[in-house]
Amino acid sequence: MSPQSNKSAILELNPNVESLNRVEEQYKPFVSRRVSISSEFVKKDGQVTQDIIRGLSEIEEHFLMPRTIIKCKNTDDKFTQECYDYWADYEIKLKDNTKRILDISITSTVEATYNGKKVTYNVPNNLHDYIAYNFALRSSNVAYTKIDKERGSRYDFILSEPEETKKEKTFSIQTKQNADANYLQLTNGAVEAKYDPSIDYVFQLLKENTFVEIGDFQDKLNWLYEYKEKNPAKFVGTMGIKNLKEQAEILKLVEQGILTKVDNYYSYDAQSFGTMETTIKYFADATNSVTVNHIRSLATQRNNKETVTA
Repeated sequence: MSPQSNKSAILELNPNVESLNRVEEQYKPFVSRRVSISSEFVKKDGQVTQDIIRGLSEIEEHFLMPRTIIKCKNTDDKFTQECYDYWADYEIKLKDNTKRILDISITSTVEATYNGKKVTYNVPNNLHDYIAYNFALRSSNVAYTKIDKERGSRYDFILSEPEETKKEKTFSIQTKQNADANYLQLTNGAVEAKYDPSIDYVFQLLKENTFVEIGDFQDKLNWLYEYKEKNPAKFVGTMGIKNLKEQAEILKLVEQGILTKVDNYYSYDAQSFGTMETTIKYFADATNSVTVNHIRSLATQRNNKETVTA
């Protein structure tokens, strides 16, 4: 974290915690729930370690805790154990319907020597708030990331940063606006008799290999509109693909059962083309025209059968 002034975070009880969702409204005040964040063992690669979560890094502990949090010097033999005991007993308590606003501003970054090496560490404006923030950040009972918050009912607490939330909201609005503009650009003036073939390409990539029941041309436009509303970022990203037509063709061939896709590798009969990128290069290479033309003739036959059936 680089030096920043007036930077804050909010730690609060999660109003949608699962234990509360399972009971009727009138009984919620009587339901037992965790109201404090306390020590726990660190998990690494899914395994529980012997270390415990801490509110400071090892270097920050060495320079910030002596004589402020721990009543001894960092050169004392008991310093390491004192730090461990402090984190083992550390606890953040919140009362119902309250929020704790944490000052996580960094006043400066200091260069120092630690174990013979040059290091840097942050000096917070409020050490206790800074510790609480980092401790909560490492707790398995606190939702912090966007994914955590989407699964919010599993957590008793929520940690957020107003400035980051504002940035995320602004980005989300901009992405939605871009998706709207891209959709209009793609479908503007489109009629069934004549329209930009990119509509088919985008449709093919977005639906991937899933079955989508499309009755007519308007159904396809409606499906693209609904997808754009639910997944604006994916819609914008797909519209920006340079080799859109080529990727759509490869995916269509897979959908028709002509090409085989296994773990993002494509093949035809016993011949492997490799990744999407190398498959596109293969199709573009004139020396492979015999095989490519044969594959495309099979696709044409399938398309004709689908048209007759429809």
